[in-house]
Amino acid sequence: MRAIIVFLAAVALCCPGILLSASWMDYVSTQDEQAAWASTVRGVIRGKTGIAVMQASASESYNFQPLLHSLAAVKGTRDLILPVGGLGSGRRADVVDSYIRMIRYDGGKRWRRLIHQQTREVAARFPGQHVYWQVGNEINSWHFGTSLSGWTDSDEDVSYDPIENIRMLQWDDPDERSQRKEERKQSKNQLKKFNRNNSDVISLYVEYFLAPTAEAIMDARAGGADFGERIKIVLGTIANSHNARAQTWLDSLLNYRIKGEFAPKLAGRKVSEVVDIIALHYMVSSPGPDWHSALRKMYGNWLGNGSITGIWSTEEIGKKRAMSNLGGASAISVLSRYTSLWNELGIDPSQGRVNFWGWNLGNAGTRADDAMQTLMRLVGDTPLTSVAEGDVILQSGGKPESYFFKTAKGQLVLVQFSANQRKSSVFNGFKTPWVGEPPSGITLIVFSASGQHEPEHEVTLENGWLTVSTPAVLSPRDAIMVVVDRD
Repeated sequence: MRAIIVFLAAVALCCPGILLSASWMDYVSTQDEQAAWASTVRGVIRGKTGIAVMQASASESYNFQPLLHSLAAVKGTRDLILPVGGLGSGRRADVVDSYIRMIRYDGGKRWRRLIHQQTREVAARFPGQHVYWQVGNEINSWHFGTSLSGWTDSDEDVSYDPIENIRMLQWDDPDERSQRKEERKQSKNQLKKFNRNNSDVISLYVEYFLAPTAEAIMDARAGGADFGERIKIVLGTIANSHNARAQTWLDSLLNYRIKGEFAPKLAGRKVSEVVDIIALHYMVSSPGPDWHSALRKMYGNWLGNGSITGIWSTEEIGKKRAMSNLGGASAISVLSRYTSLWNELGIDPSQGRVNFWGWNLGNAGTRADDAMQTLMRLVGDTPLTSVAEGDVILQSGGKPESYFFKTAKGQLVLVQFSANQRKSSVFNGFKTPWVGEPPSGITLIVFSASGQHEPEHEVTLENGWLTVSTPAVLSPRDAIMVVVDRD
């Protein structure tokens, strides 16, 4: 028997797009650990790259074994999204200060040499994988603005080698972490509005971090037969990317022309001519319809512009939502939204991808992992292609978001959740044209903060229409999935 699945989850019914040949699994990533339903792993080795390697080394003969050992745990042919190390999220002023002084001291030579070696070590050790090096995290956040603000107009002449300061940095002291957390908490409210999307950060991020890192990666990938295909540069992630100010800031960053004091080979080039992937955070997890127009515009403006070959979301769901036991419902909703737009624009997995942050957090049955395992069990490893409006007719109330897909095996896919996360919606069922014998089985699954459950339903087949009816009421954060078996 074949399973017909219906995912209800969009602001409006999506137009049928290009028949996607890639499986939905090829578009999905997990954080820090791998899952059977995802083709990509992000993170994995935080604290084992870049400046952390330098800090742990007694000389400039760097030890990459801890990094390579951690990566070896990710088996198979999965792609890797890895942090280069360096400024990171800009949360630690001591690391930021030491890093910038190191760049100023020798014009970035030590850093470029380290990144060059790091890139080649990983690429050579894992020949079957694509490696996407992410240069910074949430670079438009108040963390970056606060930590870098002291360097905006600084003309400090670094006449001493700061490597000893770097080697004395404490990375895992719990008391120090607690103190930094409290300091950030006290300063966040008065600083975050001023420093978020701060235009002064753009030149500092590009000249001190992105440009020298990108030059080293580009040099490294020129030295291997297939390195140019497998090694990519990911722009530091954009926080709250659904926000209009964040999108304007991103446009300014991509149009910024590199001066090249610390990356002479890239002088005169725009950022959009250097990076391969734009990385976003929480574009689609946020409620409301603005994500669609914003993301569609971003693909239209930047995909194929310069060296940009993809626009990915490297964080969706989030720890807070997952720990509130909303990971499963969020994962189904987020995947439906992205898949709908990717169909609309004909986006392949190299151009679009989504990473679930907190995929394995929350109570059993509520996790994103649980929802994706359910999806994998029901449809398997298959493309999801949008279905035209009229092929499925909803009988719902409360202004739900709804998307419909079909699989390569002829399965139908439908998901519904509330367009307004403050109001409930009603899923009374749907009807669809039907030829042949009645379905042998139908499964309805509601994903909620209490786990997965199957509401009662009735099925009728009359005059060529299959009707599935149920009085399911969805809370503002629930999502429902329907599966119909066909011979």
